[in-house]
Amino acid sequence: MQLQQVRYVLEAARLLNFTRAAKVCGVSQPALTKAIRALEEELGGTLFHRDPTVVLTELGRRMLPLLEQTYSAAEAVRLQAESFRRKDVAPLALGFSPSVGADRLAPALAEIRRVLPGLQLSLDQAAEDQLHQALRDGTLDAAITDAPAGVNHPPEGLHWLPLGTEPCHIHAAPDHPVMTGETTPEAATDRIAFAAIADEHLPPARHRAATQAQAEVMLRLRLGWMAAPVPTFEATGPALPGVARLIQLVWAAGRPHSAAMGVLTRVLRIRPMLTRSLGD
Repeated sequence: MQLQQVRYVLEAARLLNFTRAAKVCGVSQPALTKAIRALEEELGGTLFHRDPTVVLTELGRRMLPLLEQTYSAAEAVRLQAESFRRKDVAPLALGFSPSVGADRLAPALAEIRRVLPGLQLSLDQAAEDQLHQALRDGTLDAAITDAPAGVNHPPEGLHWLPLGTEPCHIHAAPDHPVMTGETTPEAATDRIAFAAIADEHLPPARHRAATQAQAEVMLRLRLGWMAAPVPTFEATGPALPGVARLIQLVWAAGRPHSAAMGVLTRVLRIRPMLTRSLGD
């Protein structure tokens, strides 16, 4: 088993498309397919159904976590050895959407610091379109953003790694009609929109907050109610059926990973959950 074969399998499993996986890996599609078939022969079974669409087989689903651990461990050893030998500084610039706090990524950052003692971390927060532009410009290595659940493609020119989904709940004063059941979210006219969360599912908002701090002020002023994931605000009402958001790691397509970025993506492939379990 070669690590390159393992990487091809991981990318094919992530994208469920051999052509796109080959492009990400920088090889031709026939070369990627040949390498995966060789690994399948070594393992004694197929990892993917290929017709009519690419999906993991039962063997593939069972092997995927082990292959992820194998690849991540090998890369971590290599990067740590290089860092120790060269005494390199390992810069990592991360951006966050206003509704996704940096504390959610603390376990992954702690792992990077363990593997790369020379970690030089820079954190920023901005609107999603600004983060995407910073990724394309090379100002940021990666960003943690959110999107409506069910979105299955990254923005143009970017790659992403889904980290999980979070259901959205009602947040308001305890005596608000939406919280007491006197009215429904669809009928309430005093919605507070927060960072565009659930905008596509709910009626137009009366108020709008760009940051968590602004949203918390509006809630304290009892201006209305909002939809947001549980980890964002502590005071929580019932869940909104069918309303959820996707959390993802996003980075620029075609740009080589730095050592720190490489460790980050590998840690999150093995442990995709953030600080809190998504959905708790």
